[in-house]
Amino acid sequence: YKDYEIVEGKITEMESRVSDIEKTLESFESVNLRAIKSYDILKNEIQETTEKIETLKNERDSIFEFMDRVEKKKREVFMEAFDVVNRNFERIYGELSGGKGKLTLDNPRDISESGLIINASPKGKKLVNIDAMSGGEKVVTCSAFLLAIQQYKPSHFYIVDEIDAALDTENSIKLAKMLKESDSQFLMITHNEPV
Repeated sequence: YKDYEIVEGKITEMESRVSDIEKTLESFESVNLRAIKSYDILKNEIQETTEKIETLKNERDSIFEFMDRVEKKKREVFMEAFDVVNRNFERIYGELSGGKGKLTLDNPRDISESGLIINASPKGKKLVNIDAMSGGEKVVTCSAFLLAIQQYKPSHFYIVDEIDAALDTENSIKLAKMLKESDSQFLMITHNEPV
C-alpha cells in the first residue's frame, strides 16, 4: 500500500481512533461535491487574471521605454536646433552690434522646464540685462535673435513693421543690409529715410 501509513496497535485503540475520525468527518457536515469544479473555475480565472496582469505590466514597461526613447530623441533634436540657433545668434549679434551675444538655457538638464537666457554685451559694454539696455540695443538684440531663428528654419516671406524705429541710421543700415542678404524675402515697413 504505497503512500498509506500503516498503523499498528490494539483493536480497542484502533476502534477508538476510527470513532474519533468518524466524529471529525461528521463535524464537516455535508460535503460540497461541486467544490472541486468551483475550485477549477476559480483557479482558471486567477490564472487568466495573472496572465492579463503580466501582459499589462509588459505593455506598461514597453510604453515607458517608448517614452524614454521619445524624450531622448526630443532632447537630441532640440539641442541640435539650439546649438545652430546659438551659433547664428553669436554671429549675427556680433555683426549688428560689434559686441558678443550668447544663448543659454536656465535648466539644461530638463529642456521641457527650461527657459531661454539671452546674454548680450553691446560693443564697449559689459554684459547687461535686457531691461538695462537702451531701446536701440534691445532692438538689435531681439533682431539678432529673430534672424538667428529665421536662418535656422527660414520661411519664404517675412513682413517686419517698424523693426528699426528705435535704431539710429547706422544700425538701421546694418539691419537692412542683413535682411537684404538673406535668402528669404523681407517686406520692411519703416519711417526712416531711405539711404
